[in-house]
Amino acid sequence: MKQVFAFVIFLAVSVWSAVGDQWTELVFQEGFLDIDSTVSPNVDTVYVSIWHNKVDAYAYYSTLDTNYMVFSDPRSASIRVYCTVPADSVFTSFKFPHSLTEVLRYEFMKWHEWGFLGITKDSAQRLIDLVVPDSLDVRFYRIFYGEECLDDPASCRSRTSVNGGGGTVQDDFNLLPQKKILADTSEKPLRIFEPANFMSESVIPGMRYHVFDVNGVFIRSGIWQGTIKATGSTRIVRFENGKTVILR
Repeated sequence: MKQVFAFVIFLAVSVWSAVGDQWTELVFQEGFLDIDSTVSPNVDTVYVSIWHNKVDAYAYYSTLDTNYMVFSDPRSASIRVYCTVPADSVFTSFKFPHSLTEVLRYEFMKWHEWGFLGITKDSAQRLIDLVVPDSLDVRFYRIFYGEECLDDPASCRSRTSVNGGGGTVQDDFNLLPQKKILADTSEKPLRIFEPANFMSESVIPGMRYHVFDVNGVFIRSGIWQGTIKATGSTRIVRFENGKTVILR
């Protein structure tokens, strides 16, 4: 009987952890990251709310997946990502297009894109690969990373109980912008883009690129081989060396 009761409790906890509020938080030890506090990124305040508590912090829906709410404080080196999974999803194959892990990694790299990090993009990528591996399920994780974590990153990951806090409170919701950034998902014909007057030594085959819509929503990545398949919509293509081209 005790075994049956224990199984029921386990099942209830498993179901609860699969739905409802899910979150993760990444915080770096003060001084661990080289952060330029003088940078003021050019963000669209229609889609990104800025609030001030000694330094600027940002609340928005992730452009990688707008199901996730992001509370990003680069100068204090903290990111919290939050979502609400529908209650009926436990009985279906439902899942968001991207995981909490993917969004957390993406939002950290946004610090580099915004110009806060005083390290190269490759160094930033290696750091987030070490701190938050692709394979790590970060649901209900608080990760506090500093010098003492260099030898054993796993020792600095603390998984709290489902009810252990970390979700948004009403004050957090009030910080979010009124609008999400939504990707254009309409069906339009593909065409081949060959930028004959764009090619130079700065864009070479094998270089990775990212495609965004005009609102900055991430669409996909690819490896440059001389052409890009694009939809009929306007797209922004950003190469890993910073070179950018607009497809119309």
